[in-house]
Amino acid sequence: MIDKTIINDLIEIPQNPSLKLINTPDLIESVPDRQHSYVQNLIKNHIDSFDYFLDTGLMEGIKAIRPFHYLLPDGQKLEVACTNYKLFKPQIDSSCYADVKDLYPSECRERAISYMGKLNLEFVWYLNGNFMGSIDECVGQIPVMVKSKLCNLANATPKQFIRRKEDAEELGGYFIQNGNERIIRMLIAVRRNNPIGLSRNTWKDSFPFYSEFGVSMRSVGPGEKNQNMVLHYLTNGTAKLKVFYNARSVTMPVLMILRALVDYSDKKIFERLTASYDGKERQFFENSVITMMKLVKQHGINRQVDALEHLGSKLKQFQAQEIPSWWSDLEAGKDLLRSSVAIHLDNDEDKFNCIALMTRKVYALAKAECAIENEDNPMFHEVYSSGQIYFMLLIERIELLLKGLKLCFDKHFSRGGKKDPMSRELLEKMLRLRFSTVVNPMKALVGTGNLQSQSGLGLKQAVGLSVTCEKINYLRFLSNFRAVHRGAFFAQMRTTACRKLYPEAWGFMCPVHTPDGTPCGLLNHLTIGCMVTCSKNDTTELIKTILNQDVISLDSSDGADLGFCYSVLVDGRLVCYVEMQLANDFVTKLRKYKVRGSKGVPNDIEICLIPKTGHPTQFPGVYIFTNIFRLVRPVINRALNDYEFIGSFEQVYMDISINDKEVIPDRTTHTEISPTIFLSVLGCLIPYPDFNQSPRNMYCCQMTKQTMGSSSHTLRYRNDTKMYNIETPQSPLVRPAIYDHYRLDEFPLGTNAIVAVISYTGYDMEDAMIINKASAERGFTMGSVTKTITVDLKALGNIKTTGNYAYKFGFAKPEDHVQHKNTLDESGLPYVGSRLTSNVPFCAYYPIEKPADDDEIKTKYEVYKYPEHAYVTDVKLIGSDLGKEIAQKATITFWQPRRPFVGDKYANRHGQKGVCSLLWPQESMPFTESGMTPDIIFNPHGYPSRMTIGMMLESMSGKVSALQGEAIDATPFRFSEKDTASDHYGKLMEKYGFNYYGTESMYSGVDGSLMNAEIFTGIVYYIRLRHMVSDKYQVRSTGKVDQVTHQPVKGRRRGGGVRFGEMERDSLLAHGTSFLLQDRLFNCSDKTIAYACTKCGSLLTTTNEPPLKDKDDEEKEKKVEEQKPDQPKSRRPVEIRTEWFCRLCKSKQSVRQVFIPHVLLYLTAELASVNISLKLNFAEV
Repeated sequence: MIDKTIINDLIEIPQNPSLKLINTPDLIESVPDRQHSYVQNLIKNHIDSFDYFLDTGLMEGIKAIRPFHYLLPDGQKLEVACTNYKLFKPQIDSSCYADVKDLYPSECRERAISYMGKLNLEFVWYLNGNFMGSIDECVGQIPVMVKSKLCNLANATPKQFIRRKEDAEELGGYFIQNGNERIIRMLIAVRRNNPIGLSRNTWKDSFPFYSEFGVSMRSVGPGEKNQNMVLHYLTNGTAKLKVFYNARSVTMPVLMILRALVDYSDKKIFERLTASYDGKERQFFENSVITMMKLVKQHGINRQVDALEHLGSKLKQFQAQEIPSWWSDLEAGKDLLRSSVAIHLDNDEDKFNCIALMTRKVYALAKAECAIENEDNPMFHEVYSSGQIYFMLLIERIELLLKGLKLCFDKHFSRGGKKDPMSRELLEKMLRLRFSTVVNPMKALVGTGNLQSQSGLGLKQAVGLSVTCEKINYLRFLSNFRAVHRGAFFAQMRTTACRKLYPEAWGFMCPVHTPDGTPCGLLNHLTIGCMVTCSKNDTTELIKTILNQDVISLDSSDGADLGFCYSVLVDGRLVCYVEMQLANDFVTKLRKYKVRGSKGVPNDIEICLIPKTGHPTQFPGVYIFTNIFRLVRPVINRALNDYEFIGSFEQVYMDISINDKEVIPDRTTHTEISPTIFLSVLGCLIPYPDFNQSPRNMYCCQMTKQTMGSSSHTLRYRNDTKMYNIETPQSPLVRPAIYDHYRLDEFPLGTNAIVAVISYTGYDMEDAMIINKASAERGFTMGSVTKTITVDLKALGNIKTTGNYAYKFGFAKPEDHVQHKNTLDESGLPYVGSRLTSNVPFCAYYPIEKPADDDEIKTKYEVYKYPEHAYVTDVKLIGSDLGKEIAQKATITFWQPRRPFVGDKYANRHGQKGVCSLLWPQESMPFTESGMTPDIIFNPHGYPSRMTIGMMLESMSGKVSALQGEAIDATPFRFSEKDTASDHYGKLMEKYGFNYYGTESMYSGVDGSLMNAEIFTGIVYYIRLRHMVSDKYQVRSTGKVDQVTHQPVKGRRRGGGVRFGEMERDSLLAHGTSFLLQDRLFNCSDKTIAYACTKCGSLLTTTNEPPLKDKDDEEKEKKVEEQKPDQPKSRRPVEIRTEWFCRLCKSKQSVRQVFIPHVLLYLTAELASVNISLKLNFAEV
């Protein structure tokens, strides 16, 4: 069930924006009693999915884990099962010295530790079926989601958040690992428990007689365990079902599986399979069923027991290690059906009906009576939520813990432990050996995003599952929670089918909020109205309500002609049949109960009638989905005049109008709540997006997330490596009404700028723009970068044990402190407010013990390495986790001011990005008759090429807003062809005495003359991007080179070179500057002196011959030896000349000195290693 009050967040969006949030002192100064639900509901699904598993999901998964069985050396049978768990709130160690034991997220950020809670598991064990006792052990600590039920800030008020050094509107929904905020992002999953008809050419090549047709189902059992089933159609008219047992495929004839599921007669199985098949190829289907039944009988299988034993024997034959040795074939066969076949169903008869339905569908698909479906279609999608991925891995790791006990016991008994009797102590010892296999993968999932799983959990990627929640600005942080990724697997596919924007995605996925480049179409964002169901519905009352309708129950369907009936499925379970002429009334009644929330029908289920037509469409039937983690969104049900939550599957078969004007009588069933309901949060914030070219709206969403904005109100209590902040933000004068709805004035992004559209000075060509220097000096887009550096003395000294120290903060000698007394205090830490420049020490420490290779203890320093100057804003000394050691860690926070500079990147909210090409003096800027000078000069060629008419409207409406002192609503779809936006704002400007078209007369700032043309001038909200010259400029004359190629290394921090690529080379060739090309690619790169043989053309056979001594040199050496020690005589050293010769040609005359790139010498040596000789030709020049 979904709380319908959530819909109020969408219908209570104000009609017009206002400036009351920044002009009303009471709203600014007061702290509300509770957080605003509008923003909190945007990320609610992350917290709810985590809480769902804490409440029921994790327990269900643990109960579904198969017990561990082991045959002891003395013949006894050991059985170990995990039965319960306990997860505790994050706390510091009980032995620590602290008044409050609760651990809070802010402390984890400041101390660079993880926000984790203890996990206890309870095990029970049996010997020969006799209960021996239970074991409750602490497995370790695993990460805990912020604001979940386990968090110490759960249900906190804004005042309590502020008291704990958090933002008043703290979102939560993420983890803290080593001080970093990490989020497990949502992934697209195939809709569970729904048979999908597919066609894949790869299936034809897998086995003989296999065709390209098949029906696939992702079956999800307790604890969100996934099992895929594929029913293949064979060209000989039969079908085989492929399931997975312990991640290994098992393929059996489908009739073999059906025979093993129920104890029916052949006649009843035949009738159950064929009774409801009403296709043109019914005779062929019946003949195929008879053929498959004969093939099963050829194996001597006449009863259910025979089929189970046959399945068990085949399973034990191929997977003997996974099955207890004392199990019979019958037990193994039952386990296969229980754990691999339709695991979402508990009843074998329901499983039979499910496989029978898949059989009918695959034959209809093969005979073109059913349409081929597409897995990339959003109607077949749901999501893997963050809590789901997290706890799916935890459940699997607990299962692998039990499986790994076999290896532990085998090692123990093979090393002479066969005489040890089985005891509680021995079992505890074996369990403790496996505890790290549970907690370490959980930490790796959150900390690195790597998935350590044997099965893969059904996910399409094993890396990058978690990402860092970068707080470049608030909207980027918020977008992480609304992002849904298709999977890294699809990024490598050469087809574009997985990237397409399908019509079925309307209202669920934003069409403009997706990045360009590699992840385009794969990384999408949910719309403002889209929600994820995170509560499990009890279907007992729903099924009772269905059976109370005018339907045909399964008990009364035996022997009946069901060809004129639809199957009614609830989460992949066949419940009943309904006659075709009664199906519409049946669905209408259920939808009424759903909207009203009566008769036990949840309000978030999907009810879809796929009618039978004369064309090959989707397989007909009534499909009802109640499962968790589906995408739903609210619309207005016109028949009931109430709000209804619909899903992506049923939306396809509805007729939904955008507004009342589009309603078609007797056809339209629903209406959208708002025309902008199909956009994401960032998409809704674009002013006048309906007037812009679509790619520009995409660019706007991307550049908004790269903006240097207001990220947090708690910068002082954060230790992020790098954070951006805008120092002089403003509230936009022109904005959609939803801007106020989400209270984004608390985290503003940019500045209202006066923009003149004119070609001026020539520095505004292409994407370049000119900024008024006086505006920049007044604080226009003034920003700052906050960097935090952690100095860990234990890490520097490679100390990993508690109580041992290598260094201590401070100075080894008093005179060392005197040299740096202006910046460092006696403890070796900098003063707050100190100004640092490049290579200035900001931290001092010294070794506690005298080094073995040194005579005295010397002070060591950590040096500020950045070229930009900075100021120390905060210094923290961090103690140990137990609080019993001297401080060995310190964090120093630097503040770097970033004024606008030539080369910095800017953009507006219409995807118009540009680079500051010049800071032009105000006295040289053009000015209007009223003396107004623009802040930015924008090139007029940017309009026709990008077609951003919305920017022109913002310029006009921004001027109107400044004149009337009110914010202007820029919500899309407010204007029409009859009531145009340009006419509306043009008349308003005429009202205030300005030109109708938004143009003004301007005078040249150079000579003061009146310009001949009227200049389009207005106010546009500009944002400053984080891409700044100060972070990217690179200069090098000499420096580090690569040890192998001798070419300059790359990387700005390493002092590397600037890449001079092929395009740069081509530009120099075009200009005829060949010597400059030689200087860049040769002299300044890897110029090397080498010796080559002109006779054989080799670079590798030359060597320097030892020098030959002549007679004069020998006589000189004798004289030196004869000299006495008390009569030293200075002598001139003998000059030794090095001579080179070719070992291959045995010649000195043919060796010449050459200047070549060292990489050529390296290439020659590499080729020689594979017996390829490189020969050079020489010629006199």
